[in-house]
Amino acid sequence: MGTGPFGISCLEHLCSRKDLVIEAVITKPPRPSARGRILRDTPIKEAAMKKGLKILEPEDIKSKDFIKVLGELKPDMSIVMDFGKILPGVIFDIPEYGSINIHASLLPLYRGASPINWAIINGERETGVTSFFIEEGMDTGHIINQRSCPIYPEDDSGILEDRLKDLAVDVLKETLEKIKKGEVRARPQDNTKATFAPKITSGTGKINWSLEGERICNLIRGLSPRPGAYSFFKKGRFINEVEEGAILVKIWKTGAQGASPGSNQRSRPGYVESADANGIKVFSGKGIVNIQELQPAGKKRMRGQAFLSGYGEKMAKKCLDCI
Repeated sequence: MGTGPFGISCLEHLCSRKDLVIEAVITKPPRPSARGRILRDTPIKEAAMKKGLKILEPEDIKSKDFIKVLGELKPDMSIVMDFGKILPGVIFDIPEYGSINIHASLLPLYRGASPINWAIINGERETGVTSFFIEEGMDTGHIINQRSCPIYPEDDSGILEDRLKDLAVDVLKETLEKIKKGEVRARPQDNTKATFAPKITSGTGKINWSLEGERICNLIRGLSPRPGAYSFFKKGRFINEVEEGAILVKIWKTGAQGASPGSNQRSRPGYVESADANGIKVFSGKGIVNIQELQPAGKKRMRGQAFLSGYGEKMAKKCLDCI
């Protein structure tokens, strides 16, 4: 059971094994894409179609018809990855050996829909992958297997996700081997240590330039390559809220150092300190954020200096003279 691309590597691993048979791949029905409203299949469905697997796309996983179909398949086990739906007991209790979730965090940390994004946004230095038995509640089941993975300063969510995909395959292999040998010693999660990773919304990506530069850089990394952190640009400065005459700008990449101490004690958050071939230096609440790559609404991604040349070099200079 899956929706997003995170589970594709594990699906391919399952397909390569000779000791099991995939009875069906369960995913969400096609949804309109952001542009053009064209119906698009989920990444997991696209991968399953290439393998010639049976695909089920229930609109309602709690419907009697779907529960009947799943019961008739008589699966020994269900493996869930990035499905985006909380399974009811009537579903996860069907398989003889249980339903297993492969989750991209070190549970009980970052339960929820967006663990990879929030680990980076919150400045974590480590994350990982956990397998657990599904039970009532969101990502609360007993842990079977767990492997850790470092988060490097240059990682964005796309880079980290690719690394975790490979780790997820290892976790799945070890989990299946433990179950096959009857060696599972599942342990309960410590609910007092639980943290949460809610779904990313449009409001999550709005940059507040009054925050510390490091926190702003972590937000940008955590939302790149999708859906992206954003700000508004007007008269040579980046602002927190939309105003008349401001343009929407998505910010995709900052300098590897993130933020460095500001040189001007009279600096104001969002104002451009300087710009060169390495990026646009912008004052934050504490330190400077070096913007290397950004994208005005309706335009292609561009380097920082190219942006100022087209959208406000003179205004930025005028702004600097006022600081």
